Amino acid sequence: MRELNTDPVENSTVSDAINNILNSGLTGIQGAYSSAVPSTNQGINSVWILASAGFIFLMQAGFALIEGGAVSKKNRNSMLIKNLYNVAITGVAFWLAGYGLAFGGADYFVGQDRKTFASYGFEQVEFDHYVHWVIQFAYATVVVSSFQGALAERTQLFSYLVISAILAGFVYPIILAWTWGNGWLADKGFHDFAGSGIVHLVGGTAAFWGAWIVGERRALARQREGQFHRHEVDVKSREVQAELDDLHVDFSKIAKKHFKGNESEMQRNNNTFIVIGTLLVWASYIFFTGGRTLTQFTARSASSGKIIQNMFISSSFSALLSVLLKRLGFDPCESRSTKFDALTLCNGALIGMVSISGVADSCENWAAVLIGGISAFWYVGLALILDFYRIDDPLEAVPVHLGGGVWGLFAAGFFNNFHGVLFEHSLKQGQFMAYQIVGIAVIFAFVSAVVAPAFIILSKTDALRADKAIEEIGFDVAELGQPGVSEDFIEAVRERIEAKEAQERKRQEFTDDEHNKVAHKPKPY
Repeated sequence: MRELNTDPVENSTVSDAINNILNSGLTGIQGAYSSAVPSTNQGINSVWILASAGFIFLMQAGFALIEGGAVSKKNRNSMLIKNLYNVAITGVAFWLAGYGLAFGGADYFVGQDRKTFASYGFEQVEFDHYVHWVIQFAYATVVVSSFQGALAERTQLFSYLVISAILAGFVYPIILAWTWGNGWLADKGFHDFAGSGIVHLVGGTAAFWGAWIVGERRALARQREGQFHRHEVDVKSREVQAELDDLHVDFSKIAKKHFKGNESEMQRNNNTFIVIGTLLVWASYIFFTGGRTLTQFTARSASSGKIIQNMFISSSFSALLSVLLKRLGFDPCESRSTKFDALTLCNGALIGMVSISGVADSCENWAAVLIGGISAFWYVGLALILDFYRIDDPLEAVPVHLGGGVWGLFAAGFFNNFHGVLFEHSLKQGQFMAYQIVGIAVIFAFVSAVVAPAFIILSKTDALRADKAIEEIGFDVAELGQPGVSEDFIEAVRERIEAKEAQERKRQEFTDDEHNKVAHKPKPY
């Protein structure tokens, strides 16, 4: 077995020592299990795990389409590309540190075995970490993608990358160490089969803090106030064209596509993307839940088939009930409440998948019906609460992932066939539910303790919120380097916005002064 030489150098030159280290690193660190061949059963399980990982990873295509279709047209391409960036940064962070923190030994709180960091010693242990890494990485990409929809249309790319790296390289792995890594929560009996809390609650909590700290979109603020034209940036006007003549750029096409100055700037641009994306995620979720068995050799009562069936039952009931509830008027956007909204159907299905994940392996079909049905109320209720407090969540990621994650862990405490409080009222069942609640609390608290300060620091350093001119122009034009969009153009638009806002403030001050004069005018006797 050839190992990296880290012993003190004795009776040799420095150059010999350096060459020894370089040669060891370049040829790879061989281990006792480098030539190990899996048995037939191990091979079958490995195929199942790797196939599941591939389909879980395919969820990224679904999320990209949903997000690209749900935002306004001027931001569609940038949302698609941000998903690629997030996957790439997740791969780097999870390989370097994340997997080792999660599965690097049997430590009670965090993994520390250096063999699991950057796959340093995967071949020195009997367990096949290569296969396990692949599926755990696939789950990590879902965590990262679940928060970005809440920050859509007003957040800088740099912030996405920073938060993605923190989640994939530190926050999510620590939660994994406590749970699927056989840490202290798992030791207490905490049950989260396929990631209601471990995956979705982590991403949903990050989405909540991000949406709150970054603030609402400028277009949404205008929509709330009924001001669709007041701050319009008309780049086709003579005044603005005069300011931009020296740039020698024809902005007519850009203006036609991106500066409508009315309610259409808040409209979703492509329902086809949303529908196809939802179907991709739904199909991939077969393996998100079924693949968590990590084997095909299980009892029928806990088989992949039954787990997947529970997922479909829950998500189907949730999707239909969510649409029904919003048609009955429980919708923060009144203009959608009488329509069959594509995003509502999408998110209704998604929260049904999220909610059943925690207990899909140990509940009956009738319980899946209840879990999915109740999840629709969580979705609609949280959407109304966020709207009331003016927390802008364009993709409704917080209700789906945070709400679905919380309810999924509660549902495990109620409907688990072996420990659920609905089946037996004993101290053991009470303790099981108690640790489900503890799991919810510690996951939310730990993610908040790390992610919220990160968002605040990014905000204070002007690295979180996009410039107002970029937000008005659209990220497709401003960020993706389209021809003719220079810094001078962005600066000119910024100055135009500020002039309009100053003019509006003066008008408002004049109106307020006139109102005060009338209010304080002495009444004639």
